[in-house]
Amino acid sequence: LNTGNDKVAFALVNNAGAHLSENGVQKIIESFHENESLMGALSSRPTLPAASVEKLINVVSKSLSDELKKK
Repeated sequence: LNTGNDKVAFALVNNAGAHLSENGVQKIIESFHENESLMGALSSRPTLPAASVEKLINVVSKSLSDELKKK
């Protein structure tokens, strides 16, 4: 994540076996909030810290926001 490379972040987010810490999720949101594809992948993870969900809701599209609110 420290590389600032969205491809690295995307691979991590799509790795179902990867544990993402709250700090890691926050860093992804802060660094790549304009990358809709990455935010969509992050939104699709089965579990996310509550604080991260709130932050993510503020940066994603309406449809993704509605999906996150169901979690």
